[in-house]
Amino acid sequence: MSSENENSESKKSLVWLYSGLGVVLSFLILLILNLIVSTSVPLKLDLTEDKVHTLSEGTKKILNDLDTTVTMSFFVSKDKDNMPPELIPFTKRVDSLLKEYSSRASGGLIEIERIDPAPDSEDEDRAKLNNLQEIPGRLNEPAYLGLTVTCLDRKSTIPFIHPNREQMLEYDISRAIVEVTREGSPKVGIISALPIQGGPASPFPQPGQGQQSRPWQFYTQLKRDYDPDPTDIGSNLVDLGLDIEEIPNDMDVVILVHPAGVSENTQYALDQFLLGGGQIIAFLDPFSVVAAQSQPQRPQFGGAPQSPGIPTSSNMNKLLSAWGVSFEANQVIADRAYETAQSQTSVNPAILTITSDGIDDENTLTTSIRDLLMYFAGTFYVNKKDGVEVQNLVSSSKKSQLVTPQTAQFNPDQIVQNFSASGKEYPLALRLSGKFVTAFPEVVTKEEEFLRESKEGSSGSVILIADSDMLYDALSVGRDSSGKKVYRNHNLPFLEIAIEVASGRGILYDNQN
Repeated sequence: MSSENENSESKKSLVWLYSGLGVVLSFLILLILNLIVSTSVPLKLDLTEDKVHTLSEGTKKILNDLDTTVTMSFFVSKDKDNMPPELIPFTKRVDSLLKEYSSRASGGLIEIERIDPAPDSEDEDRAKLNNLQEIPGRLNEPAYLGLTVTCLDRKSTIPFIHPNREQMLEYDISRAIVEVTREGSPKVGIISALPIQGGPASPFPQPGQGQQSRPWQFYTQLKRDYDPDPTDIGSNLVDLGLDIEEIPNDMDVVILVHPAGVSENTQYALDQFLLGGGQIIAFLDPFSVVAAQSQPQRPQFGGAPQSPGIPTSSNMNKLLSAWGVSFEANQVIADRAYETAQSQTSVNPAILTITSDGIDDENTLTTSIRDLLMYFAGTFYVNKKDGVEVQNLVSSSKKSQLVTPQTAQFNPDQIVQNFSASGKEYPLALRLSGKFVTAFPEVVTKEEEFLRESKEGSSGSVILIADSDMLYDALSVGRDSSGKKVYRNHNLPFLEIAIEVASGRGILYDNQN
């Protein structure tokens, strides 16, 4: 797909349907977002800068616990005349990392198989059978750089080991080992007011826009990782809806993505789920630009009023209050240290490109996260509750202040001109753990199962993030020169790791135990 088509898709997917003036203003915002997307530089991180020969403690534990042989089949084209030159030194680093896995594994239970899928060979047929991605070679022949990990009858595939994801390569390989050696997948529930599973592109499609949008990339990734082959036993990725009275007992993790309009029934269900040891990951938003696209135009010439769109702000006041946290749902963070360029001469301080300076590199969840893009994020205020431990994962800089979403959308230059730094580091992502109490103490029930506080020995936890748009494709993924999707930043890896940690498989990055 050409870059022109990519930009066209981004323009279609982020159209705000306001009134007549809003159409003009929306067009300006779209130009800004497209510039951000089109000028984003993909991550190029080098494993040699981050302990290529020193595997994490989590990976070492995985390797030490192996009791069955795991085979890693490394598909790499050896024809240097055909292989893109920028990949040649990278393949050597990947091979070095695989050797480290083999040498660290107990009892020699990691076997490395190196395969050269030369054109028109049986090895190329094998690469295709394993759904490895073809790389356009310099001699008009396909090249390959991928990995399959197998154990008994289970297989996990990395179709293309992309240099842009080099920082996450150990995580990807270790997760593949876990996938082929684990007994079962965690069960993940999703609650969202947004069309993350795909659906109507807009309540009011424009000419040429089409009637259907694709699932968000993070949802597609979750389907691949946790629900690759749903059976009659049930799906491991479940849409719970905004009004559910009880979280299923076998659910491991519940993810909320802009739960605007979530019912009190669902909040009660989440409350009891947490107290019973459940894990919650919530992406809230003071102003969701994706939800804003659903806002109807003002009827013209006496037309019938339109149905209301998705609320742009999401919160869970009752639950948060019980956890000792509140969310700023009416203002967004502007930050001169992490502001994002809109053009060569202007920036928007409310579009945050957060570097490692704002990310806790010692926490399990964020130790490998280096780069996050947040669009009109809110903030959390912490009023500590007895028994609840609060870890600050991501923060603004002290060169930040709160502004209205309207100013951030339509007049970012005014923010710059009138900027007054608060001197505060506003929390943008938190992790809560420990002993929680119910947010519904008024409930009168004879049911013995009703929980007023965390069960003895339970390990429920909550991960809170102050932006949901960061999961949207236009802000998290792009395409490389061959048209394949790649991560623009660590937005989606952050979610992936959060699920791994929450589901009890966080040993991949658990350096604190």
